[in-house]
Amino acid sequence: MAPGGVLVADLETLVIGEGSEWEVTVHDVRNSAAWAVESFRRNPGPSQGIYWHHTVSRCEEQGVEEQYRWLLTHKDSGPYGLPYNFLTFGAPDFRVWYLCDVDKAWPHTYNHNDATAVCGVGNWDVTPTPPGLAEKMWRVSHALMVMWGQDIDVFGHRDTFATACPGRYLYADLQTLKGT
Repeated sequence: MAPGGVLVADLETLVIGEGSEWEVTVHDVRNSAAWAVESFRRNPGPSQGIYWHHTVSRCEEQGVEEQYRWLLTHKDSGPYGLPYNFLTFGAPDFRVWYLCDVDKAWPHTYNHNDATAVCGVGNWDVTPTPPGLAEKMWRVSHALMVMWGQDIDVFGHRDTFATACPGRYLYADLQTLKGT
């Protein structure tokens, strides 16, 4: 049993982009905790952009229960909590967690909080990304495009604000995946 009395076996999963080449299963924990404070209401529908981030905090946990415990421990760590819509852990399975509803605005990308945030757990400015992490984040980004029925630009947080986020290594991976 995870902290807060939640049975890990009771955690819900959700399939995004179902039936497409980008299909991805995520652990839907939007209603399990207050991950962040909503910035403002935004109109439901396709996002105006997808922004990649990194947590800087590391997590070596591989099991569902341990990762969920890490999320609960870190939800109040920074000034904004965990304001990301999707958070991806590293190897071996690159598990994805759906934290904050995509139809709401969260404080993750200055002047773009109404966009969607996909985050990789780790400090990808000082540590090279593990093979497979960027590809999983790319899959999540494209599964969202399938869900919304349109192409959406994918950016690194640093594309819109003076920050190292999502880290030089993850940013380089993103540029490679974009073909730039």
